[in-house]
Amino acid sequence: DLRRRIANWDEEPQPDVRLADLQRQYEALMPRVQATSPEYASLTGVPVQELDAVRKALPENTTLVSYFVTPFSVHAWILDKETLDHVRLLLSEAQLRRISCWAADLARPRGVRLTDGNGCSADSANAAEAYAELIEPLRSKIRKERLMIIPHGELHYVPFAALYDEKRKRYLVEDYPITYVPSASTIRFLHEKESPVGGVALVLGDPATASQPRLPGAAREARKVAAKLHTTAKLGEEAQESLLYRL
Repeated sequence: DLRRRIANWDEEPQPDVRLADLQRQYEALMPRVQATSPEYASLTGVPVQELDAVRKALPENTTLVSYFVTPFSVHAWILDKETLDHVRLLLSEAQLRRISCWAADLARPRGVRLTDGNGCSADSANAAEAYAELIEPLRSKIRKERLMIIPHGELHYVPFAALYDEKRKRYLVEDYPITYVPSASTIRFLHEKESPVGGVALVLGDPATASQPRLPGAAREARKVAAKLHTTAKLGEEAQESLLYRL
Protein backbone atom coordinates (compact mmCIF):
# COMPACT_ATOMS: atom_id res chain seq x y z
CA ASP A 1 0.00 0.00 0.00
CA LEU A 2 2.89 2.37 0.77
CA ARG A 3 4.51 1.65 -2.59
CA ARG A 4 1.23 2.33 -4.40
CA ARG A 5 0.62 5.60 -2.55
CA ILE A 6 4.16 6.79 -3.24
CA ALA A 7 4.02 5.80 -6.93
CA ASN A 8 0.64 7.53 -7.45
CA TRP A 9 1.49 10.67 -5.49
CA ASP A 10 1.47 12.96 -8.55
CA GLU A 11 -2.04 11.82 -9.55
CA GLU A 12 -3.43 11.26 -6.03
CA PRO A 13 -1.84 13.70 -3.57
CA GLN A 14 -2.88 13.15 0.04
CA PRO A 15 -3.35 16.39 2.00
CA ASP A 16 -3.20 14.65 5.39
CA VAL A 17 0.32 13.24 4.91
CA ARG A 18 3.59 14.36 3.34
CA LEU A 19 5.32 12.35 0.62
CA ALA A 20 8.56 12.42 2.61
CA ASP A 21 6.75 10.79 5.57
CA LEU A 22 5.46 7.97 3.36
CA GLN A 23 8.95 7.39 2.01
CA ARG A 24 10.38 7.26 5.54
CA GLN A 25 7.68 4.76 6.59
CA TYR A 26 8.56 2.58 3.60
CA GLU A 27 12.30 2.72 4.33
CA ALA A 28 11.63 1.78 7.96
CA LEU A 29 9.35 -1.09 6.99
CA MET A 30 11.70 -2.81 4.53
CA PRO A 31 14.25 -4.01 7.12
CA ARG A 32 11.37 -5.64 9.04
CA VAL A 33 10.16 -7.32 5.86
CA GLN A 34 13.67 -8.59 5.10
CA ALA A 35 13.99 -9.99 8.60
CA THR A 36 10.57 -11.64 8.82
CA SER A 37 10.04 -12.69 5.19
CA PRO A 38 13.31 -12.70 3.24
CA GLU A 39 11.76 -14.56 0.29
CA TYR A 40 9.08 -11.90 -0.15
CA ALA A 41 11.73 -9.20 0.21
CA SER A 42 13.76 -10.81 -2.58
CA LEU A 43 10.75 -10.54 -4.91
CA THR A 44 9.86 -6.93 -4.09
CA GLY A 45 13.38 -5.58 -4.52
CA VAL A 46 16.73 -6.52 -5.96
CA PRO A 47 19.27 -6.39 -3.13
CA VAL A 48 22.93 -6.43 -4.03
CA GLN A 49 24.28 -9.97 -3.93
CA GLU A 50 27.80 -10.99 -3.02
CA LEU A 51 29.38 -13.22 -5.65
CA ASP A 52 30.19 -15.98 -3.16
CA ALA A 53 26.59 -16.01 -1.91
CA VAL A 54 25.23 -16.41 -5.44
CA ARG A 55 27.69 -19.20 -6.17
CA LYS A 56 26.75 -20.99 -2.96
CA ALA A 57 23.05 -20.84 -3.86
CA LEU A 58 23.61 -21.91 -7.47
CA PRO A 59 22.62 -25.55 -8.07
CA GLU A 60 25.36 -27.98 -9.00
CA ASN A 61 26.33 -28.30 -12.65
CA THR A 62 24.46 -25.08 -13.55
CA THR A 63 25.44 -21.99 -15.50
CA LEU A 64 23.61 -18.77 -14.65
CA VAL A 65 23.10 -16.21 -17.44
CA SER A 66 21.88 -12.82 -16.25
CA TYR A 67 20.86 -10.26 -18.89
CA PHE A 68 20.59 -6.48 -18.53
CA VAL A 69 19.04 -4.38 -21.30
CA THR A 70 20.17 -0.78 -21.93
CA PRO A 71 19.24 1.61 -24.77
CA PHE A 72 22.59 0.93 -26.46
CA SER A 73 23.29 -2.77 -25.90
CA VAL A 74 22.47 -5.84 -23.84
CA HIS A 75 24.88 -7.03 -21.16
CA ALA A 76 25.15 -10.68 -20.13
CA TRP A 77 26.93 -12.11 -17.11
CA ILE A 78 27.73 -15.83 -17.26
CA LEU A 79 28.38 -17.39 -13.88
CA ASP A 80 29.02 -20.85 -12.48
CA LYS A 81 30.67 -22.04 -9.29
CA GLU A 82 34.16 -21.54 -10.74
CA THR A 83 34.03 -18.81 -13.38
CA LEU A 84 32.47 -15.41 -14.09
CA ASP A 85 32.38 -13.78 -17.54
CA HIS A 86 30.78 -10.67 -18.99
CA VAL A 87 29.74 -10.21 -22.61
CA ARG A 88 28.34 -7.06 -24.17
CA LEU A 89 25.86 -7.92 -26.91
CA LEU A 90 25.72 -5.16 -29.51
CA LEU A 91 21.96 -5.32 -29.91
CA SER A 92 20.31 -2.13 -31.08
CA GLU A 93 16.79 -1.18 -30.04
CA ALA A 94 15.62 -2.12 -33.54
CA GLN A 95 17.18 -5.58 -33.34
CA LEU A 96 15.71 -6.13 -29.89
CA ARG A 97 12.32 -5.04 -31.20
CA ARG A 98 12.54 -7.62 -34.03
CA ILE A 99 13.27 -10.36 -31.47
CA SER A 100 10.39 -9.16 -29.27
CA CYS A 101 8.06 -9.23 -32.28
CA TRP A 102 9.13 -12.78 -33.10
CA ALA A 103 8.41 -13.81 -29.50
CA ALA A 104 4.99 -12.11 -29.59
CA ASP A 105 4.16 -13.77 -32.90
CA LEU A 106 5.19 -17.17 -31.54
CA ALA A 107 2.91 -16.73 -28.53
CA ARG A 108 -0.17 -15.53 -30.39
CA PRO A 109 -3.14 -17.87 -30.86
CA ARG A 110 -3.18 -19.58 -34.24
CA GLY A 111 -5.07 -17.57 -36.84
CA VAL A 112 -4.70 -14.24 -34.98
CA ARG A 113 -2.57 -11.59 -36.67
CA LEU A 114 -0.41 -9.06 -34.83
CA THR A 115 -2.42 -5.92 -35.54
CA ASP A 116 -2.53 -4.39 -32.07
CA GLY A 117 -0.28 -1.44 -32.87
CA ASN A 118 2.73 -2.75 -30.95
CA GLY A 119 5.12 -1.66 -33.69
CA CYS A 120 5.64 -5.13 -35.15
CA SER A 121 5.64 -5.81 -38.85
CA ALA A 122 6.31 -8.73 -41.13
CA ASP A 123 10.03 -8.04 -40.72
CA SER A 124 10.41 -9.74 -37.34
CA ALA A 125 13.33 -11.96 -36.37
CA ASN A 126 13.20 -15.76 -36.23
CA ALA A 127 14.43 -18.41 -33.80
CA ALA A 128 17.82 -18.66 -35.50
CA GLU A 129 18.43 -14.90 -35.45
CA ALA A 130 17.41 -14.68 -31.80
CA TYR A 131 19.85 -17.49 -30.98
CA ALA A 132 22.64 -15.77 -32.92
CA GLU A 133 22.11 -12.52 -31.01
CA LEU A 134 21.39 -13.78 -27.48
CA ILE A 135 23.18 -17.13 -27.08
CA GLU A 136 25.86 -17.64 -29.73
CA PRO A 137 28.23 -14.96 -28.30
CA LEU A 138 27.97 -16.66 -24.88
CA ARG A 139 28.06 -20.28 -25.96
CA SER A 140 31.74 -20.95 -25.30
CA LYS A 141 31.32 -19.62 -21.75
CA ILE A 142 28.39 -21.89 -20.84
CA ARG A 143 30.41 -24.71 -19.33
CA LYS A 144 27.78 -26.62 -17.34
CA GLU A 145 25.00 -29.01 -18.33
CA ARG A 146 22.08 -26.98 -16.92
CA LEU A 147 21.13 -23.41 -17.76
CA MET A 148 19.49 -20.84 -15.47
CA ILE A 149 18.37 -17.58 -17.08
CA ILE A 150 17.57 -14.19 -15.53
CA PRO A 151 15.85 -12.13 -18.27
CA HIS A 152 15.51 -8.35 -18.19
CA GLY A 153 13.18 -5.90 -19.90
CA GLU A 154 11.83 -7.19 -23.21
CA LEU A 155 13.75 -10.44 -22.78
CA HIS A 156 11.12 -11.61 -20.28
CA TYR A 157 8.91 -12.36 -23.29
CA VAL A 158 11.53 -14.36 -25.21
CA PRO A 159 11.09 -18.17 -25.10
CA PHE A 160 14.77 -19.07 -24.78
CA ALA A 161 14.01 -22.78 -25.07
CA ALA A 162 12.83 -22.16 -28.64
CA LEU A 163 16.01 -20.42 -29.82
CA TYR A 164 17.49 -22.36 -32.72
CA ASP A 165 21.14 -23.04 -33.50
CA GLU A 166 21.19 -22.98 -37.32
CA LYS A 167 24.66 -24.55 -37.54
CA ARG A 168 23.96 -27.50 -35.27
CA LYS A 169 20.26 -27.81 -36.16
CA ARG A 170 19.25 -27.92 -32.49
CA TYR A 171 16.97 -25.92 -30.24
CA LEU A 172 18.47 -24.58 -27.03
CA VAL A 173 16.20 -26.81 -24.94
CA GLU A 174 17.73 -29.85 -26.66
CA ASP A 175 21.11 -28.92 -25.17
CA TYR A 176 20.17 -27.69 -21.70
CA PRO A 177 17.40 -28.09 -19.15
CA ILE A 178 16.38 -24.43 -18.68
CA THR A 179 15.21 -22.68 -15.50
CA TYR A 180 14.03 -19.05 -15.30
CA VAL A 181 14.46 -16.97 -12.14
CA PRO A 182 13.50 -13.31 -11.54
CA SER A 183 16.81 -12.39 -9.87
CA ALA A 184 19.90 -13.91 -8.29
CA SER A 185 18.53 -13.08 -4.84
CA THR A 186 15.71 -15.66 -5.29
CA ILE A 187 17.90 -18.65 -6.17
CA ARG A 188 18.49 -19.74 -2.58
CA PHE A 189 14.74 -20.10 -2.03
CA LEU A 190 14.34 -22.56 -4.91
CA HIS A 191 15.95 -25.41 -2.97
CA GLU A 192 13.30 -25.11 -0.26
CA LYS A 193 10.52 -25.51 -2.84
CA GLU A 194 11.87 -28.55 -4.65
CA SER A 195 9.52 -31.53 -4.64
CA PRO A 196 11.01 -34.77 -3.32
CA VAL A 197 11.84 -37.15 -6.13
CA GLY A 198 10.33 -40.60 -5.75
CA GLY A 199 8.26 -43.06 -7.75
CA VAL A 200 7.46 -42.37 -11.40
CA ALA A 201 6.52 -39.21 -13.26
CA LEU A 202 2.94 -37.96 -13.47
CA VAL A 203 2.11 -37.00 -17.06
CA LEU A 204 -1.25 -35.33 -17.78
CA GLY A 205 -2.46 -34.44 -21.26
CA ASP A 206 -5.50 -33.62 -23.39
CA PRO A 207 -7.98 -33.35 -20.49
CA ALA A 208 -11.68 -33.76 -21.19
CA THR A 209 -13.46 -30.51 -20.25
CA ALA A 210 -16.85 -29.08 -21.10
CA SER A 211 -15.48 -25.68 -22.10
CA GLN A 212 -12.42 -26.59 -24.18
CA PRO A 213 -12.03 -28.74 -27.33
CA ARG A 214 -9.88 -31.85 -27.24
CA LEU A 215 -6.20 -31.48 -28.19
CA PRO A 216 -5.00 -34.53 -30.13
CA GLY A 217 -1.54 -33.00 -30.52
CA ALA A 218 -1.28 -32.67 -26.75
CA ALA A 219 -2.28 -36.32 -26.35
CA ARG A 220 0.47 -37.45 -28.71
CA GLU A 221 2.98 -35.27 -26.92
CA ALA A 222 1.95 -36.62 -23.50
CA ARG A 223 2.33 -40.22 -24.72
CA LYS A 224 5.82 -39.53 -26.05
CA VAL A 225 6.88 -37.77 -22.84
CA ALA A 226 5.46 -40.61 -20.74
CA ALA A 227 7.31 -43.19 -22.83
CA LYS A 228 10.60 -41.34 -22.28
CA LEU A 229 9.92 -41.32 -18.53
CA HIS A 230 8.88 -44.99 -18.43
CA THR A 231 5.30 -44.37 -17.33
CA THR A 232 1.80 -44.11 -18.82
CA ALA A 233 0.15 -40.76 -19.54
CA LYS A 234 -3.20 -39.87 -18.00
CA LEU A 235 -5.40 -38.62 -20.85
CA GLY A 236 -8.97 -37.45 -21.33
CA GLU A 237 -11.19 -38.30 -18.35
CA GLU A 238 -8.16 -39.65 -16.46
CA ALA A 239 -6.28 -36.34 -16.67
CA GLN A 240 -7.61 -34.98 -13.37
CA GLU A 241 -6.21 -31.99 -11.50
CA SER A 242 -6.71 -33.89 -8.25
CA LEU A 243 -3.88 -36.25 -9.25
CA LEU A 244 -1.51 -33.27 -9.28
CA TYR A 245 -2.81 -31.80 -6.01
CA ARG A 246 -2.25 -35.10 -4.18
CA LEU A 247 1.48 -34.65 -4.77
